Amino acid sequence: MPYMKLETNVDISEAKAETLLKELSAAMAEATGKPESVVQVGLAGGVSMIMAGTTEPAVHIEAKGIGFPEEHARAMSEKACAIVGRELGVPGRRIYLAFTAFKGAMWGVDGRTY
Repeated sequence: MPYMKLETNVDISEAKAETLLKELSAAMAEATGKPESVVQVGLAGGVSMIMAGTTEPAVHIEAKGIGFPEEHARAMSEKACAIVGRELGVPGRRIYLAFTAFKGAMWGVDGRTY
């Protein structure tokens, strides 16, 4: 149920993308207490992006889930910034995260909602 989408202006190799996807998926599962079997992560590198008036490396992350509590957001922010900083070399001050909580009725899979 938890979903994360990472967009960055950094070009990402296929090998680096796989590493990031796996690490972020595991981190999202750990931070939310959900099994990784229900976590989904998307990644888009090399997108046009400007932050604070410059096109220096930057990242925007959206994390969504059913009833996403604040403590999960704090934990995910710490984990995601550490992973992205290590893997892409983007400093934390250039990584923005946005968290959204949904009611179960607003999240669907396999033709039904939660």
